[in-house]
Amino acid sequence: ATEGSTLPWTFRFAEATQAPLLVVGLGVAAAYLCLFVLANNLAGSFDGLRIEDRPFWLHPWGTLGFTYALGLGYLLIVVSHLMRFASARLRDLQPVLTLSAGEIAKFDSGLRKIEPWRLRLVGIVSVGAVAALNVWWITALPPDSRPQPWGWWVTFFLLQDPVLAWLMFRMIAVAFVVAVRFSHLGERHAAIDLFDFQSIQPFTRLGLRLALMLLILFAVLVPSTFVFFAATDAVIATYGGTFVCVSIVVGAMLVVLPLRGVHRSIARTKRSELDRVRAEVAREREAIASNDEQRKTLGTVRLPGRLAYETRVERVREWSLDFPAFLRFALYVLIPLGSWVAAAFVERALGAALE
Repeated sequence: ATEGSTLPWTFRFAEATQAPLLVVGLGVAAAYLCLFVLANNLAGSFDGLRIEDRPFWLHPWGTLGFTYALGLGYLLIVVSHLMRFASARLRDLQPVLTLSAGEIAKFDSGLRKIEPWRLRLVGIVSVGAVAALNVWWITALPPDSRPQPWGWWVTFFLLQDPVLAWLMFRMIAVAFVVAVRFSHLGERHAAIDLFDFQSIQPFTRLGLRLALMLLILFAVLVPSTFVFFAATDAVIATYGGTFVCVSIVVGAMLVVLPLRGVHRSIARTKRSELDRVRAEVAREREAIASNDEQRKTLGTVRLPGRLAYETRVERVREWSLDFPAFLRFALYVLIPLGSWVAAAFVERALGAALE
């Protein structure tokens, strides 16, 4: 499945293990968590499994290990899942594509071929942005909110956060590339039946899955905002709220993007069909106005049917998104929002209990 792939090894090794993706992700998370505890013990931040006289999983800074572990494990398997899901949706679309089996196989193989310079550029920009953000919040964090030894934690964040950003933004870039390619596929090679959108629903399912993948990632990472900005509720609300809003906007873009091409194809087919039926309506009206009794009779019989068909075509929506799809996306949006609210609740509950 990875033959000829230009995806970086970080997005390919999960498939190379031949193990279930969930097992690989949990294994990576567990390995990271072990290294996190070991490194903190060596640095003197942890005493065994405790930090500041409490288990590290009950300490806000210690829980960062779980956030990073889950984020890393997820990022290292999610692209493999995306490629498998996209290939499955491509097979579902085969009956409506004007492509041969060989051309479809070539398109499927091409999904794993992304220009490396694009991913490198995205990675470099993301690392620079996160490094700047880290410098800002590290200097802004009040001294009484800083864990000890502070120098170790600063080093940890300056090394760890860019790695996660590198993987996260490159994963998002891969998702957008796949979405754009399916958009082109729908615009150029999808045979549209204006009265049966069921056959093109795989485009919708792909968009929803892309959004779900992103929103799950943001849900994993958003609780970390309660650690980074422990100073004021206003800053937490601003930063966390922005994080959630960005995830919703980008998720919506990933839903719509694979459908953009098939939307254009539907609109083009609809216009063509309306032009055809309106020309027929005009001919029937011309026949009714003629002096030829036979033509007039036929025109009188045919015109109501032509007009009814024209109305039916006019009412065809140009997007394949339906109410269940909107509802599903709305439920997906609750994932990062719920994670943020739950993190706030847990942080307050733990704080109250430990005080």
